[in-house]
Amino acid sequence: MVVISSYLPEIIALSDRILVARTGRIVAEFDAADATQDKILYAAVH
Repeated sequence: MVVISSYLPEIIALSDRILVARTGRIVAEFDAADATQDKILYAAVH
């Protein structure tokens, strides 16, 4: 299942793997166990 959301608590709670896309490209990948809101936001903007 693919879930697209900007609500990070929901993404972390529902996901096994999190991919961060920026300008149409995957820029980061996290295991949900290792993901934090700070890491995801950093990947999204840098």
